Amino acid sequence: MMDYVIGILVIGLMGLCYWNLFKKSFAKVKKVKAQLVEKYTYTPVSRSEANPKVYVLVFECEKGKRLSFNVPQFSYGGYKLKKKGTLKYKGDMILEFK
Repeated sequence: MMDYVIGILVIGLMGLCYWNLFKKSFAKVKKVKAQLVEKYTYTPVSRSEANPKVYVLVFECEKGKRLSFNVPQFSYGGYKLKKKGTLKYKGDMILEFK
C-alpha cells in the first residue's frame, strides 16, 4: 500500500516538472516598460552543503505590476537600481533590458 502511494507521488511530481518545462518552452516573449526597483540575494535553506546564493531582480512595470527574476551571479552586477528601460522576457527568464 505504501509503495502504491509513493509511486503516485513520484508520478505526480514528474508530471508537474514536465508541465513547468512545457509552459516555459511555449511562453510568449513579452516586452514592457519597466524600472529595476529591487535587487537582493538569499541562500536557500537545504540539507545540502552546497547552498549557492540566488540572485533576484525585481522590476516594476508601467501599471504597477511587479515582476521578479532569478538571474546568474555574473549578470547580477550589471543591473543598476532605478534604471528605466524596456524589459524583454519569456516566462521567468530575462532576455534583454535596455
